[in-house]
Amino acid sequence: PTPKELREKLNQPLARPPADAGIVPIMTDAWGGTNGSDGAASSIAFERWLVPSEAAGSSQSNVPVLIALPSTRDQQVPLVFVNHGTTRCKSDTKVVSALSRYAERGWVALSFDSRYHGERHPEFADVIDAHFENAGAGGGTKGGNEKVADGADAVGGEATGFPLTLSEQQWGDMPANVRLAPYYSALITSWRSQPSVERESPFIYDSAWDASRVLDAVLSENMHGSLIDPARIGTTGISLGGMISWFSAASDTRFSVAAPAIGVQGFQYALDENVWQARVATLSGLFDAALQDAQPNDATDGKKDLDSDLVGQVWDAVVPRIRTDFDAPSSLALIAPRPLLIVNGEIDPRNPINGVESAVNVAKTTWSTVAGVDGTEGAESWEVELMSASGVAHEVTPEMWERIDGWFEAHFKSPHEA
Repeated sequence: PTPKELREKLNQPLARPPADAGIVPIMTDAWGGTNGSDGAASSIAFERWLVPSEAAGSSQSNVPVLIALPSTRDQQVPLVFVNHGTTRCKSDTKVVSALSRYAERGWVALSFDSRYHGERHPEFADVIDAHFENAGAGGGTKGGNEKVADGADAVGGEATGFPLTLSEQQWGDMPANVRLAPYYSALITSWRSQPSVERESPFIYDSAWDASRVLDAVLSENMHGSLIDPARIGTTGISLGGMISWFSAASDTRFSVAAPAIGVQGFQYALDENVWQARVATLSGLFDAALQDAQPNDATDGKKDLDSDLVGQVWDAVVPRIRTDFDAPSSLALIAPRPLLIVNGEIDPRNPINGVESAVNVAKTTWSTVAGVDGTEGAESWEVELMSASGVAHEVTPEMWERIDGWFEAHFKSPHEA
């Protein structure tokens, strides 16, 4: 298929029942003068928003968004999405640090809670509903989710001075098994359900859909459309957030530059090379349930072990075609000719570097073969780079962040600055 055809196919499993067009984003809080990324006084401002993403009736219908704004707003500026990892949320220390750095550069930066994380834990659904009810009744934007005065890291309690909402604080205080229980439950339901437009894909796909809906909103007159340059929109993310960044850029061409961190991997490569274990361990609740489902009814048949065949079946159910049409070798090519930086640890067990290198090489070849054939993609050369951080496992080091920041800086320059 051509890039256009494959992107259209990718957007099919990403699609969710759309939100009512009459429901608009609402701001729930705003403040300025917070500490910058280095702890010094800063004039950047933060806002919290709720963005409708899909049809009402689900705890996941609305997306809590955290936005950092530059001090000077007299011209259009770039926008960067920073996606958090599993067990984290939009107010994670590393995410807030990146948002602050980018706002200090004069850009707009945002993060949102991915599916079932942070304020999207179903326990807080009534808080989100209260915001919309209060706004709809003309009572302002507050809905009973006040900031916690002396903020801490949303997971782990590390003091940061960044103000959290009460829901974020409660999310971080939950035991890990309670915090992730709704996420695992949704994944298990997806595994056990027949394909349908209602079936969720909370691992990667649904959050990629959310990213596009957040982009719709932030570019609209309801939010910051007049401030953001629509030709300079970047996306990055950590681990699960790197995957969301990868698929956001592959499915939505409005993302003009991408730099996913420790998230890109070859799903089929991991099965073929028997290196899937570390990735599967991050979704243990899902795979434990799948293994239980796979046990034979007759105990004399012996116990079934988790193997590459069963892992492949789970991937096929919860992220359809992730190891065929939409695996890294194919979907990375959908980002071309937009600049792509992939940041990975040399010894990352979740994203084996050999598989990432192979995917990038195949994607380059694919792009050179199909560029321009559908009339919508130019035949330009593609600037794609892979940073393999020596001796680094599954983490984003300061040097890796520096490379990501520099990538955006280089590709956000206006023509007269280049």
